[in-house]
Amino acid sequence: MFNIFSDITRYFLKQRKALIRIPSVTARSVFWRTPFLDNEQAFSLLEQWRRRAADLGSPFRDQNRCVCPQLELTLGERVFIPKIYNGRKFSQNLGVLLLSEAERNCATHAYLFDNAVRVPIPAGVLNTFKNGWLSDSVFFQEKLPVSCIAYKHFLRTVRELAPEVRLTFFTQLGRELGKVHSLGVYTEDTDQNMVVEMLPGNEFRFHFFDFDNFYPWRYPNLRRTMHAFRHYADSNHYTCTPEELDVFLDSYLEVREKKQWRIPIMNNLKARKPQIFADRNA
Repeated sequence: MFNIFSDITRYFLKQRKALIRIPSVTARSVFWRTPFLDNEQAFSLLEQWRRRAADLGSPFRDQNRCVCPQLELTLGERVFIPKIYNGRKFSQNLGVLLLSEAERNCATHAYLFDNAVRVPIPAGVLNTFKNGWLSDSVFFQEKLPVSCIAYKHFLRTVRELAPEVRLTFFTQLGRELGKVHSLGVYTEDTDQNMVVEMLPGNEFRFHFFDFDNFYPWRYPNLRRTMHAFRHYADSNHYTCTPEELDVFLDSYLEVREKKQWRIPIMNNLKARKPQIFADRNA
């Protein structure tokens, strides 16, 4: 677990800080650039942000966090969007001594991206300080493909697929979720912060995003893995069949090299989600 924390922290602390000056005696901005952009691209992104930010208006300043998908910033063929964090809490300013909330999210994206997990490419974070106090942060990330559908909504499509295609879907989902958890990254809302692309030939791509609720000490142990499977296997939109649950769990455990977890996870699901096993029990 400590290795995960040090890896993610290192991703951000090793990045260069470019001081971006603002015409004010009480404010300054520091841009943390990820390794995926060069300096020229970083300054182009910031110049576009400077011109467009004035159009946002005050409603965005009334929210703690806000994604602005309509505000597109382009670098060649890539499109980036900002996520704004308004710093109002003492804990946010204390945390910025190591990693601000936006920096932690960005660093997690960078860590996963470098480990072949499909996440939006993180460009960097712009921190603005007024009178030494963090007033806001902006995390710039690549926009997800327009063909992506939120996982929860995609489950409505899953029920219309042929049984063998559904098995393919849950097999691939198990591998991708297992890859994220094997890297030590766990959040309770992962199923809400992922999207699905359906490709020709009954193939699927899974994209993960938004790790505001990830903390390195929340390692995906057995108890947390049980929690994740309860959310994925049964929802208001779709309930796995026993066969789909089997391939989902087996592919996940194979990636995580935790096959000894199969029995306790299944027992937990039978106790907490008996509707999945109704046909099998009958």
